[in-house]
Amino acid sequence: MEYSPRPSFLNRIRNLLIIILAKLCFFLIRFLSFGAGSTWPGHIALFLNKNFIKEILADSKLKIILIIGTNG
Repeated sequence: MEYSPRPSFLNRIRNLLIIILAKLCFFLIRFLSFGAGSTWPGHIALFLNKNFIKEILADSKLKIILIIGTNG
């Protein structure tokens, strides 16, 4: 399956629902004290749509992503 550079209307709606679900998951994890909850929403988003990041960036004017973090 070839990836189209601009997601369709239904994919945009699906991505919006994934974002809402991921934010809800984040707050639920924090509320129930299951950890910091910072990586689970991303795992859920990628599980539901493997092209999630590509589709979100296709709609964005942002073209450079800088990820900074530590493992400790």
